[in-house]
Amino acid sequence: MNRVLNQNFDEIDTESRIIMFIILGLFISQFSKELNSRLGIPYTPILVVFGMIIGSIDFYKDVFDKVLEINPHGFLMIFFPVLIFSSSFNANLQVFNKNKWQIFYLAVPGVTLTIILLTLTLKYVEGYDDEELPWSCAMLLATSLSTTDPVAVVALLQELGAPLHLEVIIEMESLLNDGVAVVIFNIVQDVARGIQLQMGSLFSSLLSLSLGGLTMGFVFGI
Repeated sequence: MNRVLNQNFDEIDTESRIIMFIILGLFISQFSKELNSRLGIPYTPILVVFGMIIGSIDFYKDVFDKVLEINPHGFLMIFFPVLIFSSSFNANLQVFNKNKWQIFYLAVPGVTLTIILLTLTLKYVEGYDDEELPWSCAMLLATSLSTTDPVAVVALLQELGAPLHLEVIIEMESLLNDGVAVVIFNIVQDVARGIQLQMGSLFSSLLSLSLGGLTMGFVFGI
């Protein structure tokens, strides 16, 4: 089948394949939602199965290679603000205020402790030495793994009729821990690059990254 596809579509340029890939992705997304609503099959596993099927087709190999060339900061700048805005805009502020300290403890000390434990696990449990995985790189990996994605969990809680405050805690904690992880990731990345950070510059970096976006959002929100 792969050979037939390659023979029929060899003359299609990569840009056209990318457009076809996007259209196919949108179709599969809508089709997966229909399966979920009609048959009750979870949305995320359906996408995983379709992704494995598409990934096995050689026709899209060039598309995947082009995707790997995209600047990851571009993805971050395009999708990250939209996801944060969507979660913030739809948040239940009344429930959030009642549970703000629980959310804070989970998002800030909780994520920091998770990063430390994951880093220690990589170094001492998995046994990576400094040549294979330096401490700074281990912490970068731990920071990337420490954030949570609440989409599937919140959807499941809604189906089970869980209390609203539990959904808000999970979703808002995920929203805040993304920001905490970005701050820690940027600092550890500078350390990994050999940039010497003084206490003053470290404090100013933490302040600007954590409160700068909040201040700008407040100003533009007014």
